[in-house]
Amino acid sequence: MIFRNIFIVTLCGVIAICQTPDHLIFYKISPGESNGEAVEIYNPTTDEINLGDYYITDASKPTAGSYYYNLPSGENFWSNSINDFIARFPDTTIAAGSSFTLSFHDSSRYFNYYDEYPDFTLFGNMKQAVEGETTISYGDHLASIEILQNPEVLILFRWSEGESVVQDVDYFLWGDTTYGVSKTDIPGYNTDTPLSLQSVIPSISGDQIYQRRRFSEVDEILVQGNGITGHDETSENFLESWAILFNPKTLWKISDIIQGDPENDVGFDVTIMGLIVEFGDKRSSNGPQVITIEDNEGFRMDLTIWDWDVAQSSIGYMVDYYNPAEYVIQARGIVDNYRGNWQVEISSANNILEADVYLKEGVYEPNPETISAKIKPAPFVLIPTLGERLDFTYSFPDDSRVVVRVFDLSGRFVTTLVDRYFENAGTVIRVEDKSDWDGRNHLGEIVNPGTYLMHIEVNQFHSGKTFIDYAPVVVGVKSN
Repeated sequence: MIFRNIFIVTLCGVIAICQTPDHLIFYKISPGESNGEAVEIYNPTTDEINLGDYYITDASKPTAGSYYYNLPSGENFWSNSINDFIARFPDTTIAAGSSFTLSFHDSSRYFNYYDEYPDFTLFGNMKQAVEGETTISYGDHLASIEILQNPEVLILFRWSEGESVVQDVDYFLWGDTTYGVSKTDIPGYNTDTPLSLQSVIPSISGDQIYQRRRFSEVDEILVQGNGITGHDETSENFLESWAILFNPKTLWKISDIIQGDPENDVGFDVTIMGLIVEFGDKRSSNGPQVITIEDNEGFRMDLTIWDWDVAQSSIGYMVDYYNPAEYVIQARGIVDNYRGNWQVEISSANNILEADVYLKEGVYEPNPETISAKIKPAPFVLIPTLGERLDFTYSFPDDSRVVVRVFDLSGRFVTTLVDRYFENAGTVIRVEDKSDWDGRNHLGEIVNPGTYLMHIEVNQFHSGKTFIDYAPVVVGVKSN
């Protein structure tokens, strides 16, 4: 599944609002090369959703006052442009936790580009917005034209015939706000975010796509909006929610590269992806700077940099020794082999894109009213042999050293999860794989089944007070 499967989203970052949406969301958008134009839509809810009353459009025309929200009136609801559309989904369903792909062309062009078929096609099984009218470009004979422009807007919305207003489901804006939408002061609608305050993600090149960093809508206002669940869909912070990545069509597996012939299979362009596991600077001995990445299959590749300074570049934060975060990147460069060691030479910082980030120390939320210590593991049971991990949150007052440890019931030390100083009071949420507990001791060994205590000790320096809290957790074992 080339367009769909790039990486597993795992992060809920440091944001004002970060929760799983309760409605369909855009997950990937490919506005680049014409035949590859597509969108993936994901259902993060626990319910099956019928798509029969769902629509998608890019057809705003501000100069004529043509907007999708006029659809209930039957007039002036789309731009009537050859490059635009307003389309209705077929009467089908999307299961909870699943996604589907819509090609903005036909299935043959999508297959020729991605080597797989989409679920829906604009010039195929999608329906015109109004029966008897052409609202998808000027007809099927134009299936080859470039649909998504720059700048552009893409809007998913719901409307049932007879209703006086449409309901926003998701909204995405790139390039600038030329085709952005604000329904403020439109009769029947609540206030949207003003265009001047709407987030806009930069335009991208033809071999790149937009992808959500995580299944959340960062900074989105959750009440009194025009969304299907009351959100203001125009308020999302796209710069925090979304990443700009190379199109998955261009990605190589590291294993395929290292199986090549060191003499002949060199000198060609590749794009690879992996977690940064090491950075070294060998310039003092006339060598390169080297970023080592590891992919999800455990294969590693050295990225060599000769002509630019990594630490001083736009990606310097990714290799900063004092930055505890870990980064998944996409890197584009030239394949080489030096004395039997495979490597990819990177000519510019622009050829390294951040795909994901793991906050190893969790997400800190300040709360000056916190005056004691609290530890909250969830769930209370984990089976490490199945790869399960234990999320937890902990709270503390200001000016404190915070230590979180795990003990067995006899009081024997198992491991330390946190040992750091906090200047300000608050709560830390540790819910991702790099920050929660994996059920191992300080030697990296999976602990025996049984009941353990997750223990927090907080020493507040200016008061001399010590605060302690603990909670039981159970380590289980898989039954036959």
